[in-house]
Formats: sequence, C-alpha cells, structure tokens
Amino acid sequence: MLGPSNERYTRMNDSFTDLVELENYEVHEEVGKGQYGCVRRVFDRLRQCEFAMKIVESDRNTGVPPSILKEVGILREVDHPNIVRLQDVIFCQTKICILYELAHSDLHKQIYTQPRLPLPKIRTLAYQLFLGLAELHRQKIIHRDLKPANVLFFHEGDNMSVKIADFGISRVSSVPVKSYTNDVVTLWYRAPELLLGSTTYNELIDIWSIGCIIAELITRKPLFPGKDVEDQMRKILELISFRSQGEDFPILQNLPLFQKFKKIGEEIEGKELDFPVEDEKECIGLLKNCLMLDPSRRPSASQALEHPWFQKEQSEENFLNPLF
Repeated sequence: MLGPSNERYTRMNDSFTDLVELENYEVHEEVGKGQYGCVRRVFDRLRQCEFAMKIVESDRNTGVPPSILKEVGILREVDHPNIVRLQDVIFCQTKICILYELAHSDLHKQIYTQPRLPLPKIRTLAYQLFLGLAELHRQKIIHRDLKPANVLFFHEGDNMSVKIADFGISRVSSVPVKSYTNDVVTLWYRAPELLLGSTTYNELIDIWSIGCIIAELITRKPLFPGKDVEDQMRKILELISFRSQGEDFPILQNLPLFQKFKKIGEEIEGKELDFPVEDEKECIGLLKNCLMLDPSRRPSASQALEHPWFQKEQSEENFLNPLF
C-alpha cells in the first residue's frame, strides 16, 4: 500500500478548480478521459519535461477508487520498457494525481486516424506487446482489459514502440485458482471462456485480446465487433470455424453457456481465419494460435515470442530494447 515511508507525497492546498497550475507542474490541455477522471498534459518545471497526469476525484467519504490504488500498486512493482512507467503520485484533499510518461497517442488513435502501418512495423509492435505481456504474466498479473485504447503508442521518426497501460481491473493470479468475475475485458476483445461464463480463467484471456489487437492493426477494423454477448459469440464463430478446431474442448465444455455456444456453431458455416497480409503466412499462423477457442491450446506470451513470425526481432537486439 502507499504510505509516507515509501512514496514521495506532494501536499497542496486544494483551492484550485481549473487545475491551471499544480505546484511544480504546469497543467495543460486534456489528452484523454476515463471512468474516474481526465488525463492532462503537464510540464514538470523541475525535471524540464512533459508527463501525462491522470486526475482522479477522491471522495471524502469513500476515498480513492480501489481500481486506482490497484493500478498504482501494480505499476510500483513492474519495470519494463513495454509497460507504462509510473512517475509520481500526488495527493490533494479531494484529488489524487498520477503521473505517467507522456505518449504520442494510443493504438486506437493510431489505427483510425493514421495511414495503415507497414506489416514489418506491425510485427515489431506485436513483438513488443508480447514482451510486456510476458513480464506481466511472469509476475502473475492478468491485465483483463487489453484493447487498442489501453496500449500507448510512441514514435520518433521511423522508430516506434508500444507500452501496455490501464491496470484498473487487473488481478494477480493465485494458486489454487480463485473465482473471478467474468465481466471483464471490453466485449470485442473478450475471450470465449469469459463469454461462456468462466470464473476460473487465467492469463490466457490476455493472449486472445492480443490476437484481436494485432488483427485490428492489420485490417484497421475490429475483428469481432459484437453488440452483446450472444452476438459476440456469433461474430467469433462466423470467422473461426467451430469444427475446424476439433471436437474436444475440455476447458469450455463444462462452462454454463457452452451448449448455447455449440448450437450457434452448428448453425453457422464458419470460415477459416484468413485475410491478406502480404504473403505473411507466419503472421496468420500466430493469429490462429492466439485465437484458439479453447484457452489450453493458446500459447503463453513467452511461447508467442518464439514464433517464427518474430524471427527478425529475435535476431536483432535493437528490437529487444525499445527507444522509449
């Protein structure tokens, strides 16, 4: 937990309303908005550099939202080039301000406001995503909400990198496995076991989400844009043939909605996951591995890093250490 003994506090009078200035920080325009507050660009006068500041209202009765404390707690323990870095935590009377490194944008904005990235760049960013995810999973952290908007995008000229962010609903996995809520992960990136009602899932739900993100980077549209849980199941089975992945689904078949899922699959003549990626069969191979319906057949993040599609990244040390 946070405390005076292990966190630098900046106490200040809470009389400001527009957040024009915050002691050593010049607070500028809003660059994002979330469930618990806004994110603004700030300039640190002491360090002479810019940061992103998440400004969260702290209710006098209930205190700081638990998800904010969870995110701060996780980021204080994790240090990796492909995970957003926590810079500072500033407590006020009715607000908590959290400083992160400032990104140029996020992947959602990059996908939908900029020209499509060349496949070699997408491959490099995908490799970095798996690097960050492997570190999270090594520390037993399940992200539980991976999507393009929660991946920060940095670039300087031709050099690009990504960092995983937003850990508000992340969980630390345990042995024996505890029961978790399955109402996690934005619907379009939600793994089948969650859609079918699993409460004992593991980190492989993040692998499914990464597969969806990589496909979206390539096609510039969501892979499974469902309207609700049933429509999401249908969208998945329209693109991934139920029969093509075999008859045995040991993890899925005991879940509450499996029979409904199976019935939908029998009604749909599913396709084989495929789309043009400049003759990169290895790319399709990795996506198929990540998007296996049964989680026990998906690779771990560490195994994904060894996939042949990443041969160039594996052999070039500069890709192992992103610039940002």
